[in-house]
Amino acid sequence: VSSLKVYRHRYPTETFEGKWTKSAIRAWLMEVGYPLVNRMTNQFPPAKYLSVSSFGVVLIVKPLNEQSDALVEALEPFAKKYQDKLKFSFFTKSGMTVELCDGLGVWGNDELLLLEHGADVGLRSHTHKPGTYKYRLEGVTKESVVKFFDDYENKRLPRYLQSRVSRPAAEKLLAESKNVLELTSWNFLEVVQDPKRAVLVVFTSANCDACEEFQTPYEEVARRVKDSARKAPDSLWSSIVVARLDQSRNEHTETIRGTPWMKFWPRGIKKRSVDVELRSVDMIFEYLENHVMSDDKDEL
Repeated sequence: VSSLKVYRHRYPTETFEGKWTKSAIRAWLMEVGYPLVNRMTNQFPPAKYLSVSSFGVVLIVKPLNEQSDALVEALEPFAKKYQDKLKFSFFTKSGMTVELCDGLGVWGNDELLLLEHGADVGLRSHTHKPGTYKYRLEGVTKESVVKFFDDYENKRLPRYLQSRVSRPAAEKLLAESKNVLELTSWNFLEVVQDPKRAVLVVFTSANCDACEEFQTPYEEVARRVKDSARKAPDSLWSSIVVARLDQSRNEHTETIRGTPWMKFWPRGIKKRSVDVELRSVDMIFEYLENHVMSDDKDEL
């Protein structure tokens, strides 16, 4: 009698008991071909988890000597709960995986990264399409894993957007911004989704001549907005933020067909961006002025 078995390291052997058809066997292999929590020994199989897989992935980034039984036991209930959509694997940041880590947004050897629909490696340049939803945990312990997945189930986790700029450098960049607020992936959503702010963002990219040409006009718009807010500090001019984001270094949530590209988020609770296809200083400033006047009327 023919039989089909999968011997899984540290987990029970699985025996195929379904119909002997290609589709049934393939589905079964996809189900049992992944251990609940894959322990990394010498190498990580990126294709299995990041490219050819139809599953999302949870990467637990730890040095080899910290992939403990206790941490695996904390992870296994969640690996079992989400096994139809997420596959769990330990992963290590090292000299051999630096490029992959940069593409995924992995910063160190003590974090967990959840990618809902598999890997979306690398940042875009002149165009941009939103990638898979990602969530990140810094400081992986038994307790933090439990809280992380409780927050994930209850949709309390902030979306993680990868950046080539470190968090401290991003905070410094933001603090040193003058008329134009310099955004990164770390603060992009916090700024544009603030209900008390109306936000204009220009998306730029590296090696973009048009972006460089537009820099001076855009900064003039920002200067005019600042001047208007200074002259009328109690007006809604004070709520307008003029910002910039380099999408060749920072992931974000918007579809961009080419750089430079402007989007505007009006004030309000349910914020949605609007494309601003203007280029002259006067026309952009008039566009913002119209929104200030419209908001003023709404508050009367």
